[in-house]
This record gives sequence, structure tokens and C-alpha cells, in this order.
Amino acid sequence: MAIIRGALLPILLFSSLICAEEPAEVYVRTYDGVYVAAAIRRPPGPGPFPALLLIHGRNGGVGMQPMKDFTLGRVPEQFFQLGYVVMSTDYRRYHFGEDEIQDVLAAYRKLESFPFVDKARIGVIGGSHGGYLAKMLATRITPAAVVSFAGLTDIEGKFFEDAQAARKTLSGWE
Repeated sequence: MAIIRGALLPILLFSSLICAEEPAEVYVRTYDGVYVAAAIRRPPGPGPFPALLLIHGRNGGVGMQPMKDFTLGRVPEQFFQLGYVVMSTDYRRYHFGEDEIQDVLAAYRKLESFPFVDKARIGVIGGSHGGYLAKMLATRITPAAVVSFAGLTDIEGKFFEDAQAARKTLSGWE
């Protein structure tokens, strides 16, 4: 086997981590009829399987390809190899509001609707703004586990003025 300019080894390492199965595209309908992109990978076999909902950081509205790529990352791949369904979801723009929380809730509901998913064993993981959304989601539903990597907790301390509006939205104040 010849190494071409040192490129073969990284290709072999990368291909050994990624299952040949490509993520499937899913479009999740939210409470107001807007669709957000999601991607899912299902392990072989009949199931039901434990599942993991992945919520990305940064701004929402990134589209389908980043969702597909996210399901192929190191952490999702480890769970996939252990027999988990992994689904990543997008959400609307970053604004600490009800819409993005409802988008993530709709994605969770979509994941639990698949017959090959064990509804009692769905975990949620998010990083940065996705970590914030994972924690907010856990105030609406009870997943089997919630992991927040660097998810903002103190909105008021970080964005005082925006927090006042978010607090009104989240608590139902008019």
C-alpha cells in the first residue's frame, strides 16, 4: 500500500470511524408549520434502540448539510457504534426565544415517533447555544439524560436586556 504525500493514513483513520451508512434527511414540522432540518442515523437491526438528540451550537438556521455532518462527528459516531440512533436538529435563529425551544421540542417529538426508537431511552446533548437549548428542553419534557457542553445558564448575567424579554416569553408574561 503506497502513501500518497502522507494523505492515506488520515483517510484510513477517518473512514474506520465513520459507518458506511449515510445520515437520512428529516424535515421536522414545528408548532407553527415551519420546517427545520434534521438528520438521522439508525443502527442495523430491528430495534427499538436508545437514541440521542444532538443540538448544535452557534446560530440556528444552518441547513441540512451541517446536520448530516454533525451525525458523523466523533461523539455521535461513538454512540452510533454502541447501537444508538443519533439525530441532529437545526432550529431557528439564535435569539433566546420560544420559537427555537419549540423547534427543538418538535425534533424530540419526531425522534420519539420513530418505531425503532426506545422512547424511554432518549438522551439530549448540546454544546454552547445547543447546551442552553438542551437545558431549556428539559424544562418541557423528561429525557433519559441531558448533557450540556458549555451551555449558557445565566442569561441575565450575559444579556441583561435581552433576558428581560426572554423571561417574559418563557414565563408567559404578557
